Amino acid sequence: MTQHEDSNRSDLTPAPQAPLGRPIPGSVASRVAGPTLAAMLAACGMSHPGAGDAGLVPDAPISSPGDAGPGADPDAPVPVAFCEQACAARMTDGCIAEADCRGYCEAEAAGWSEPVRDAFATCIAENPLCFETTENCMLAALHPPPSLHPLRVRGSGLAELEGRTVRVWTDPDRVPMVRAEARIVDGGFEVDLGRSVAAAMGDETLLLAYVDVDGDGRCSSSADLTAALYGTWNGDLVAPAFEVQVSPPLADPDFVCSIAP
Repeated sequence: MTQHEDSNRSDLTPAPQAPLGRPIPGSVASRVAGPTLAAMLAACGMSHPGAGDAGLVPDAPISSPGDAGPGADPDAPVPVAFCEQACAARMTDGCIAEADCRGYCEAEAAGWSEPVRDAFATCIAENPLCFETTENCMLAALHPPPSLHPLRVRGSGLAELEGRTVRVWTDPDRVPMVRAEARIVDGGFEVDLGRSVAAAMGDETLLLAYVDVDGDGRCSSSADLTAALYGTWNGDLVAPAFEVQVSPPLADPDFVCSIAP
């Protein structure tokens, strides 16, 4: 995909994305963002987070109170017996080896509350964990629909676009779709989209955006700067929240304007 020719635009090109969350042995995070947009993303050289796609630039993470949960002691000893029992009960035809399961459990479970441990044990026993991470399964168990969680969009490094309006919205293939706009001030902006993300789908949430470079109030792929980015989970199993960073370099895909609300 070629960069648009416009003297007012920045030369913004893709950069590799930082991995999401903690690595989970034996798990594959090969999830898709939606049937309608998948082909367009592939055509623009974008893939799902965890597969090395471009677009997200690491910045300050959402503040997190920790994933231990109420009543948990982060200094408690590693629950060896719990890990042995939970991992021994894993699905025999699953994709996580018992040794990998125990290694992850013993590294993480000391600070888990009882509900978090229960979620882990359930995922290990009932989910093969071939096409989603252990943590994603745990988020789904701890926060089943219809509960929704915070989504925030932060822009930085955009001084060359000072004063322009940026409009953001979530993937129209997902429900609910939310949208908002902000003005770039001092090279950045921040938009709070409220509780709009299901916990298990948070890092799959595709955010679409454009900067109204020519100020006409419409998304134009020949004049405006566009972005298609994924959310980043704050790593908290008990109080999950998600953030999207809009910072150069960006991929600037043309398809964004074709689905602008």
